[in-house]
Amino acid sequence: MDGSTGVAPGCDGDRLRPDALPAPVFQRAVLSLIGEVEGAEARSLGPFQIQLDHDGACWRLRLDELFKRYRHGEIEVADAAEEIKAAARLPGARLVAAGPLPRLARAASLDPSTLRLPCPFDPELSVFFVWELPHAHIPLTALDLRREYDGDLERLQEEAFDRLADKTTQIPAESQGEDARRALGYVSGDGFDAARSLLPELLLAMAEWVPGRLHFIIPTRDLLLVLGDEDPAYPAEGAAHARALFEAAGEERLSPKLYVLTGQGPRIVQATEP
Repeated sequence: MDGSTGVAPGCDGDRLRPDALPAPVFQRAVLSLIGEVEGAEARSLGPFQIQLDHDGACWRLRLDELFKRYRHGEIEVADAAEEIKAAARLPGARLVAAGPLPRLARAASLDPSTLRLPCPFDPELSVFFVWELPHAHIPLTALDLRREYDGDLERLQEEAFDRLADKTTQIPAESQGEDARRALGYVSGDGFDAARSLLPELLLAMAEWVPGRLHFIIPTRDLLLVLGDEDPAYPAEGAAHARALFEAAGEERLSPKLYVLTGQGPRIVQATEP
């Protein structure tokens, strides 16, 4: 089994910009730039947490990922502010958010304001939707559903899953092993690898390439690994691999479980406690 879980390109823990602002100063600078938009009010809620109000709408956003990328020299303070403006659809924003797109998360890890649906194959997971920006994913809220889709959740879901399917056609699955021990996976690091398990047509297509019934693991946000059960020992190895990756993961952890594709869709084969 490949131990990779997907790492965002450009993130090197040993290479930090020497002139980086301290986190509180970075946050105040971002708030100041957002506050320059007419009618927008931005304030701090705590470390890496801000609230943005505009035209009767309110967003609560985290700056953790933006600050991490700023410290690595991937973006500037002004870029961080522009991404937030784009996510909130503020007038004059230079960026346009892509999406919506679906993602998976452990239900308990989502902010209460995040719009979410139950995962169809695991009650401990939730499906939520995001706007995609160059360096961030901004979760949609019930307010976004009302403003952008007139409250039509079915239309939002259809559009989001169609976008993920289109995005996936541009990313090839990686292959490892041979014969009964062949495995396929997505480990692109784009934040949607595990969410690809929500695409029935993709799983059916991948089932043609692994021997036996398709099993899969999604231990982190950035990994979908599928394998067959022609070799009866192989799924058990996959389950052990899922547990190890899950336990080693941080905020991106998803599930330590093994799933099997049945005629009724994916099902849990073996549940393990985190």
